[in-house]
Amino acid sequence: MEFSTKLKDQIERAFTYHAPAGDQQARYSEIRDDAKTLAYTFAKHCPESRELSSALTRLEEAVMHANASIARSGVGAEPSPRPAVPSPVDDVLRDAIAHIEKLKDAIIWMSGADDFSESGRCGVAFRRDVLPLIAKKA
Repeated sequence: MEFSTKLKDQIERAFTYHAPAGDQQARYSEIRDDAKTLAYTFAKHCPESRELSSALTRLEEAVMHANASIARSGVGAEPSPRPAVPSPVDDVLRDAIAHIEKLKDAIIWMSGADDFSESGRCGVAFRRDVLPLIAKKA
């Protein structure tokens, strides 16, 4: 079967080992360390849940893709210059954490509570005075 040169190059690049060179190892470490800090921030502010697990999985995927971009960029390739201002993602994360902080006292976790004990279900409920605030954010 014939493949285009572009497809063949893409496959070779994606499935070839790229040994770290130059400052690549330090860049991998910085990304992993920063992601670990963010993961602990998530764990600190978010209840253990399917959503937290999903956020951690996506953070892990982001680290893998970032490291792949470093590995596949070529030996000793310099990273793109960092912007002088915080990225919009920083603002989104800061807003999300602030919102979680505001709501954490309003969240009532139920696991094996009397009204759920017969069905074995568990879930989360919000105080009634908080529901209008949540609806405004949605």
